[in-house]
Amino acid sequence: MKKGFFAAFLCALIMVLLPAAVYAMDGTGTEDNPYQISSAADLEEFRDRVNDENGKTRNSSACAILKNDIVLNNDVLNSDGSLNEEKASTFEEWTPIGTASNPYTGTFDGNGKTISGIYINGGDVYKGLFGYIGEDGEVKNLGLVDSWIKGGNNVGGIAGYSSGNIEDCYNTGSVSGGNNVGGIAGFSYGSIEGCYNTGEVSGSIMVGGIAGDSINGSIEGCYNTGEISGSGIYVGGIVGAGGSIEDCYN
Repeated sequence: MKKGFFAAFLCALIMVLLPAAVYAMDGTGTEDNPYQISSAADLEEFRDRVNDENGKTRNSSACAILKNDIVLNNDVLNSDGSLNEEKASTFEEWTPIGTASNPYTGTFDGNGKTISGIYINGGDVYKGLFGYIGEDGEVKNLGLVDSWIKGGNNVGGIAGYSSGNIEDCYNTGSVSGGNNVGGIAGFSYGSIEGCYNTGEVSGSIMVGGIAGDSINGSIEGCYNTGEISGSGIYVGGIVGAGGSIEDCYN
């Protein structure tokens, strides 16, 4: 009886501990061996590691690569690009990667995959897949689809704020906010290259299809076909207020 009880207890203990091992991301987060993100759970774990949340040790320079298309929520947008109000109460709201006090400084490689179903419906600052990308941060080869990103100031599809590099990325979802709102980045001090936006972008001051404000940044080889609107000044197809703009069209 004692042996049987001990065996049952051991099996139960293994079953409790096993999921943590099974669902841990592959990779170590270095540039040579980036975290391999294969599921929504992996993406959330990566976010928590960067942000030092939910018991994860902070690693703001962690590198990662997508191995699959990632779905955070299903059917966020209606066919006309508006929010699916009937299902909105069931959506899990996204917490952006990186903050002003803890910028993201690693390399995130989308690997030609997409992230769909980002849902942010709050009035705070620095909203997007990434909230704040630092000078050494890079996001590339990534598409955002079927997403609703609504915030206050500094709101973008890929990043709310970026002083790093965003390359070969696109957004097809809805982005809205107050000041500094862009399809790719709300406020960009860094470079945006080879990106495009087809989603609706709306805000107040400094609103653009690619970036809301990039006065001290550069935009190259980008285009916008989405509807752009603003209630104040500095509203443009590519950028609301821009620095260097080259080989772009709207």
